[in-house]
Amino acid sequence: LLVRQFFKYLAVSARIEARKEKSKINVRQRYKIQEVIGSRRDQVILKAIKRKDPSKIVAIKVMKKTPELIKKNLADQIAKLKELRKDFLVHFYTLSEDTSYFYIISEY
Repeated sequence: LLVRQFFKYLAVSARIEARKEKSKINVRQRYKIQEVIGSRRDQVILKAIKRKDPSKIVAIKVMKKTPELIKKNLADQIAKLKELRKDFLVHFYTLSEDTSYFYIISEY
């Protein structure tokens, strides 16, 4: 029984790691940065175009990973943004991350 639980744990862990790797988009490969729109102490907002579809302009919010940001439950906030689809709100496209930063890609 213990061995079976251990292998089940390994399988679940492998699936989680595969999802994490899938969500790690190389932002510079996928988007061409045009200009800095704004910045604060711990974040920068960039205007960019999608390399595969140059007609698609996006805003990329780059945030340094900090314990405070992770505590704020960033994933829950992003899930709520995904659910909101109103004409007067900026549409959320995707969240990406690397070892040091989170990237929120949204409508420009």
